Amino acid sequence: MVPEKIKSVKPLFASDFSFAATHWHEPSNGTSMKRLSLIRTALRLAIGLFLGSAMPSLARTSDRLADCTVYYTPRESGFVAGRGFNLQRETRVGLNGQYYAADFLRAVQVEGHGRLATAYRGFRYIYYNGRWGFTDVPKGTRQQPLIALQSCAVSSRSSRIQPGTWVRTEHALLPEKLRNRWWRVSDVGAGVQGGQIDLYWGEDDPTGPGAGLYRPAGTTFTGARKAKLNLSATNPQTRNAS
Repeated sequence: MVPEKIKSVKPLFASDFSFAATHWHEPSNGTSMKRLSLIRTALRLAIGLFLGSAMPSLARTSDRLADCTVYYTPRESGFVAGRGFNLQRETRVGLNGQYYAADFLRAVQVEGHGRLATAYRGFRYIYYNGRWGFTDVPKGTRQQPLIALQSCAVSSRSSRIQPGTWVRTEHALLPEKLRNRWWRVSDVGAGVQGGQIDLYWGEDDPTGPGAGLYRPAGTTFTGARKAKLNLSATNPQTRNAS
């Protein structure tokens, strides 16, 4: 079973790569974190009581703004010689002694999953969520498979948009494939920032080495600031079809 994904910190836009970090900070004091969680829960309940009926309506539909980015599942077959990739073979704890190109592992560490060129014991993907392992398909929260051009991720620290919510993105910079379509929040990540929606592109080759490791080759889109969001608790496409 693949634990809930913890994405490594990913820069919002191409110009932000100098500020990227591929790690996160885990709490060293479990008691303090539990206490903080209880405080946050109490505050949310107090706010909900204060706002009354405003909270449920927010879950049904609301216009908001968020920075939009894309993430993808890099294909191992896309890391080929002659393109500048670091192809030195490396392994990680959890990969059972299997070796892969260093840049492929680097991309997976940020993007969350990677498609193997050759399946390992029936598993076609590797994943990283704080631990390395193998899986049958890329998965998000609650072990639900990620769906290309439908799944999206929000911050694991966000209380604004909950898993299962449907989100429509609108922005002039969004390419046609990403514009004005409904996305389901199916993934969370510690590396996804608050006020950010990370749209799942699907499987693809990397654009190139360096910053290109974190951009799918099938689109030139890197990000759009302050995209308009419309939220729905149910799939509007299904509702409209009926």
